[in-house]
Amino acid sequence: MRVRIQNSHSLLPPSERKLIVVSSCVFSDVEIEKIESLAKTKCHQASATGFGENSVVSPDVRKSKVGWVDPVEWKWVYDRLWHHIKEVNAKHFGANINDLRYTKRQDCSQTGHRLQISHYEESESSHYTWHLDVGGSNWSRKLSIVVQLSDGESYGGGVLQTNHGSGPQSLSKQRGTVIIFPSWILHRVTPVTCGSRYSLVGWYPGQQWR
Repeated sequence: MRVRIQNSHSLLPPSERKLIVVSSCVFSDVEIEKIESLAKTKCHQASATGFGENSVVSPDVRKSKVGWVDPVEWKWVYDRLWHHIKEVNAKHFGANINDLRYTKRQDCSQTGHRLQISHYEESESSHYTWHLDVGGSNWSRKLSIVVQLSDGESYGGGVLQTNHGSGPQSLSKQRGTVIIFPSWILHRVTPVTCGSRYSLVGWYPGQQWR
């Protein structure tokens, strides 16, 4: 599939664009419950840092369980997020992005990336320290997306925060919230202090930065 280049004429005026875009109506409550139910059956793998052959398990940096979402079985989820991120990109970023399912990977010879489900648990003080979603073999990542699957009042801590020059900014924990931001923005998930947090994440690539 060709890389899609967004029409710059669709961009909002600079004063109206957002660096962090938060939406609350991408999925219905029933759909979020369905995705969360899937998440609870998939998160068994220890999370790692780094990319490809250089990835390592570093609990001091990132401690959680992860799983992967099948792009055929859960096509409707991939389709919904791709449609949404294209609309957001056209208004706020104008980045050169492609559907992650059909992009040739740089860390191996395969084609296609998958959405990842993450589980942060109180009993393990799960967290992810400050990091970027680009680097190593993944400089093609342009936009990151996070879907909050758990009820924000059911767990303590586990706050997604970004920092792009003015200090930490805490983002919504509301269930069903979809958050999109450039992959080069510094962000973290604070330690979970009670309960557990599930989220769905993905990274939409494009041609190399020029």
